[in-house]
Amino acid sequence: WPYRSCWQPLPVARWRWPFELALEPLATETGSLLQLAGTPTGALVGEAGLRPGTHGHGGWEWYARLGVEPVGVALQVADPLLGQVSSVLPLLPALNLVDWSLG
Repeated sequence: WPYRSCWQPLPVARWRWPFELALEPLATETGSLLQLAGTPTGALVGEAGLRPGTHGHGGWEWYARLGVEPVGVALQVADPLLGQVSSVLPLLPALNLVDWSLG
């Protein structure tokens, strides 16, 4: 009979949920206008599944990871005297929220 590999892909689930931000344009008393210049960067990311053991005992282990990619938003200020100025405002740094394993 023909040889068949017994290797099967490991069960792993990955997800990425991008952050969303809504901002009503804000006008100041000087006549400048603050508004979004694009969609925010960053997302809540996660992964869970089965992998080869990482604690030196061999075998397999279940694991889960959850984190935040760096979050920033591009803003634009339209000033009647200075013109338009764009900048990126960092909101959150990269964060590891959960790093769990059982094996």
